[in-house]
Amino acid sequence: MASYNQGAFIKEALDRLLDQNYPNLELIIVDGGSTDNTFEVFESYKKHIDILLHEPDRGMYHARNKGLLRATGEVICFLNTDDFHQEDALDFVGKYFHDNRDVDVLYGICFGVDKSGNKLNGYCFGDFELNRKTFFRQLPTFPDQATFIRRECLSVIGLYDLSLKFGADANFWRRCVLFHLNIQRVNMHLANWRIYESTLTYNPKYKWERFFEAVGLYFRYSNNPFSKYLLKLFWNYAFIQPLKSNKFIVVLIKKWRQ
Repeated sequence: MASYNQGAFIKEALDRLLDQNYPNLELIIVDGGSTDNTFEVFESYKKHIDILLHEPDRGMYHARNKGLLRATGEVICFLNTDDFHQEDALDFVGKYFHDNRDVDVLYGICFGVDKSGNKLNGYCFGDFELNRKTFFRQLPTFPDQATFIRRECLSVIGLYDLSLKFGADANFWRRCVLFHLNIQRVNMHLANWRIYESTLTYNPKYKWERFFEAVGLYFRYSNNPFSKYLLKLFWNYAFIQPLKSNKFIVVLIKKWRQ
């Protein structure tokens, strides 16, 4: 788990994880030097944490690389400290990998939720079937929280690319496809992604920096500047978000809906 100043959510994430009572859980937490109550929360769960690092880092992907280099488990999942797994997700995943020794990566459904954990309409990730013929034209994103990978595969695909500020996770999973790992999907709700404006993915002040990094990644893999994802992202950043931030427009829309 990568962590930085998310003390408001950590207890729920850890409680939901530990309540699954998965017997072979290795819990590694890498905190980038949080200044809120994060470390106090971790201290109260100390007996459940195998490795706890509390030191400055260069961001979430640097923290994840630190965790990867210390992991000893057979299967790895990247769960941020403001997200959480569904009940019995780990039991299902553990059994799936045990019964399917040839599978390298498994991904399932991840729903977006608000700060209170309520499901958000229109935010469903991992609901696509992997098609290698079209993947590098469409470039869908595997949801980190609901994607699991065998640790031995790291010797093939490597660690996170720290030159990327926003899309290193997308690049990580695309290398899994590029190197022909055996990737399977299950139509099962495995995790929840907490969506709010101060996160790296949804903070509006980073939107154009995030957009142009995404363009660079698309050219790296597909040479397609007109992918559905990029067009949708541009439309959202250029038109939808400004409208949503305009209070007058918001009031008009509410009145129209009434």
